[in-house]
Amino acid sequence: EVLYDTYFYAERIMNLSPLEDQRAGGVLMKLANMAVSLGVLSSIFYRWSKQQPTQA
Repeated sequence: EVLYDTYFYAERIMNLSPLEDQRAGGVLMKLANMAVSLGVLSSIFYRWSKQQPTQA
């Protein structure tokens, strides 16, 4: 069952059911979020690693 009725009544651009369309949108948003989060965490880790004193 789709989350919002708008998905059910919206015009179809691709040959996907409303539920498949909603799931594909969710996956796309999750992947975009993961990419941004990875970039931010990588930047934070890089800056942190440059601040650590080296030990012999």
